[in-house]
Amino acid sequence: DAEEKRLYELRFDTFEAERDNRKVFQYLKEYLVDSVAWPWIEQFDKKEDGRGAIIALTDYYNGDGEVNKRNMHAKAILESLHFKSESSFPIEKYGSMAKSALAVLDKDPDEKLSEKQKVEWLQKTIKPMDPDLAIHVQLCSDKYRNDFDGALAYISGQVSRINASVQVGAKAKSKRRISELETAGRGRGRGRGRFGGRYDGRSRGRGRGRGRGRFGRGGRGGGRGGGRPQMLANVDISDPTRTFTDNERQQLWDANLWSVVMQLRQARNSNNTSDQQRNISGVGTGGDGQQQ
Repeated sequence: DAEEKRLYELRFDTFEAERDNRKVFQYLKEYLVDSVAWPWIEQFDKKEDGRGAIIALTDYYNGDGEVNKRNMHAKAILESLHFKSESSFPIEKYGSMAKSALAVLDKDPDEKLSEKQKVEWLQKTIKPMDPDLAIHVQLCSDKYRNDFDGALAYISGQVSRINASVQVGAKAKSKRRISELETAGRGRGRGRGRFGGRYDGRSRGRGRGRGRGRFGRGGRGGGRGGGRPQMLANVDISDPTRTFTDNERQQLWDANLWSVVMQLRQARNSNNTSDQQRNISGVGTGGDGQQQ
């Protein structure tokens, strides 16, 4: 076209062309001087010949040796790619790596795969654990037999749909688990407060109170409870406000239960805030019990 014709008609012996040529080499030198590509353009350093450096780099990296190395690397990636589930290897990452490797082979007419071959490769490397998704992988071969991008987009959409359903179910299960923990984890303990029963819970005599504490921790006045520790993924979460070790956090993360701990922690902190407000009110009125 006209634009391409104009580019080929540009002169390289003008002042502007020589200035731009030096500037191009300066940019190349800045980025490549400490790289393995520098020896291939070092000969142009004295004259700062950017055009000569670009031609030398193009000849080297588009040579047979380098093209073969890129093709071999792309093939190795395609051979290693497999998709089974979203949790083990996200479909987006699978698709991105596949597209990148196939794009390398597309540049070589001898290695380029047809759309049909790409779709066949897609079906061979996607072996989902979910039977519903496995059916969709087989179905896409008829609808997208010669459309790799369409087939990949279709399967990706089905993975997202199935994964969203699983997440909704897991969220509902998480809420039930929190409710069960809060109900089963209530222990009875005896607490002793400085300002009588209102500070501890229900007053009994002089400054001794009986309180109900979550997860067997006893009365709110700091008493000791005898409840069993509450365990999730082999981690004691009786006190969700404590500092968990790195291993404990990792165990909870792997079991998708860290969000449960965070919700329990938020609930505990909210309860503590309400207790402090009631305690301040009790102190202000002198308390119901006698101070010891």
